[in-house]
Amino acid sequence: MEIKHYLGMLQRWAWLLAIGLILGGLGSYLFSIYQPSVYQSSTKLLVIRAPQSQNSDLAYLASQQLAQTFIQLLKTKPVLDSASAQLGYRVNASQIKAEQLRDTQVITLTVEDNDSGRAAAIANTLVAVLVEQNDNLQSSRYLASEESLRAQVDQVGTQIDQLQEQINQLTTENVQEQIAQAESKISQL
Repeated sequence: MEIKHYLGMLQRWAWLLAIGLILGGLGSYLFSIYQPSVYQSSTKLLVIRAPQSQNSDLAYLASQQLAQTFIQLLKTKPVLDSASAQLGYRVNASQIKAEQLRDTQVITLTVEDNDSGRAAAIANTLVAVLVEQNDNLQSSRYLASEESLRAQVDQVGTQIDQLQEQINQLTTENVQEQIAQAESKISQL
């Protein structure tokens, strides 16, 4: 008896259920029409450390840390500002998602934007800016190392010159001393 009662209620209110489904579907459709399109563009970066003298697990961990560092750098203000300046429009950190592929040295960079062309341009520009800034950082680091090494070479060269002068003086004094000793022996003989 209860099942007949529920079926009767369902039949009596079916029109309300149908109207609810139609209104829900229509509302979802209208919402999706007016929702702005969001496009994604992805690119991948391979992070490689400079060759080391040892191949070990420590080098692998260092490469993993380097990849994580690059992920953090992609969202920094200098990188975003430089990319914005090159593109001519603002790039926000909220548009960017970067993650390291598991157990690899590959970073996947995904950019979201309302325009597919802009999303691709942002992704490519961010990678170019990161590479450029890394090159500049490495160049300045190597330049500082080179200058330090040149200063050390100059210092060692000066020390060598001073030692050579001392050796020459000692040699001259030693030769003169030996001549004096030889002359004294000759005169004795």
